[in-house]
Amino acid sequence: MSRKEFETVVEAYRLSLKTNPHDFYALRGLMLAAAFLKDMDGLVHADEAKRFSYNPIIVNEVIDCASEEDKEYFKKFAKLYADKKRQIDCSREIESLRQDCKRIETAMQLTEDTRRDYYIKAGKYGKWHPKAYFILGWCDTAFF
Repeated sequence: MSRKEFETVVEAYRLSLKTNPHDFYALRGLMLAAAFLKDMDGLVHADEAKRFSYNPIIVNEVIDCASEEDKEYFKKFAKLYADKKRQIDCSREIESLRQDCKRIETAMQLTEDTRRDYYIKAGKYGKWHPKAYFILGWCDTAFF
């Protein structure tokens, strides 16, 4: 597991379970291998990884093979995997939405800056909107 050869680890645990189908430690090892984890600490650090996946087929296999007294433990383990996956997926979606929001805010600011560039400087009166400046100029020339 420390070399991250999870396919080999899965086969080794399955072989071990043939002789003792309810071996808690082999089932736990198989459960960890299903999520590509070498130990329980890897689950804690999965938040830092930005990705988390697991093989639900192996997880269901572990639950099916577990003794009645261990089934609840492995069911909670499976729920933890599902929750962790959903949490990381949601975190990625939130980050994507933050980036979209930032991109939209930048585009809005550029639009506002561009709009201000079209205002006309009118001396001591500051900047005028082009439409207002045109109407004022038109009225000025039309009546005088």
